[in-house]
Amino acid sequence: MVDGSDPLVSIVVPVFKVASLLDKCVDSLVGQTYANIEIFLVDDGSPDDSPQRCDAWGERDPRVHVIHKRNEGVSVARNAGLDAARGEYVWFVDGDDYVSYHAVEELVKRAERTRADIVFCSNAESVFKDGRYTVTRHNRLLDFDTATNSEFVEHFAALSDAQYVCPPWNKLFRRSFLSDNDGRFTPGVLVGQDSLFNFPLYAKAQRVSCVPQALYYYVIRSGSAVSSFNPGWFAARKRVHAELLPVISRWNPEYLNRHGNRLIKNLDIIIGAMYAGQRKVQGKERRSLLDGIVHDPVVAELLADTKPVGRRNKLTAAVLRTRSTLIVSWYGRALGLMKIIKKTLKK
Repeated sequence: MVDGSDPLVSIVVPVFKVASLLDKCVDSLVGQTYANIEIFLVDDGSPDDSPQRCDAWGERDPRVHVIHKRNEGVSVARNAGLDAARGEYVWFVDGDDYVSYHAVEELVKRAERTRADIVFCSNAESVFKDGRYTVTRHNRLLDFDTATNSEFVEHFAALSDAQYVCPPWNKLFRRSFLSDNDGRFTPGVLVGQDSLFNFPLYAKAQRVSCVPQALYYYVIRSGSAVSSFNPGWFAARKRVHAELLPVISRWNPEYLNRHGNRLIKNLDIIIGAMYAGQRKVQGKERRSLLDGIVHDPVVAELLADTKPVGRRNKLTAAVLRTRSTLIVSWYGRALGLMKIIKKTLKK
């Protein structure tokens, strides 16, 4: 798709320690069937050779612009790219993922036809192992257009169930919509920063579309950040949950129970990761972390207000309601053991 009237699309790619995967990502962007794009590779002070790879792409293709900055986290990196963007539309793509070669064309085509503020697409999972990519699955394909926010709310449960709502990378944004509604990423949030960005925008979006195609490939690799335990996860998840409660209460109160179930699921992940993550937590530190979860007032309020959905969440909630650090630690050991067994069987 090459036409002088095609709107410019700005693609923002935060880059940090993704040297082995970056070329695949950028190749999928410069090879787009839609030519009128600008690509911002934002090197977030990466200590590997990602900065050099970014520069090489900048020399190879005039549409690629490189921003080098000190390490401040993915939110600041995305904001730096957003500040530099000139396009009518903005797409955030992570540096370790890749996209379909016709992705931008399909997203822009839908945005132009519907005048959408946000265009969603499905994503596929791609496992990177031994230098090869294997596509394993994609989430459910959805197809809709809305003209009002109330119509968008009607589709939101389906989007949530199909895992569309949290990441920023499975959607094209109209840049004026972002600037008019203070669409920026919150710095200093360890995990969950994507939801802090997305949900206030969902509350203000009128025209929203969803393309029934898997256009984005989310790469799963061993040794990535999500595989390693971080003691700051609980504080970050709790903060995101608490900050979004008033937004969701005003905008889409029927979603509140799903929002609560998301935190219960994340607590399950955090507790299990203490026993099976790449960084195993030991002794006093682990007990202190578990005590903090068990006796936290936000968790108590969560358990009082949320009806758990699904066997796993029901079990996690029941364990947490005991308010016993010992019982929660036993549960964590069981979760960790299951994770280790599952990982061993996959080898």
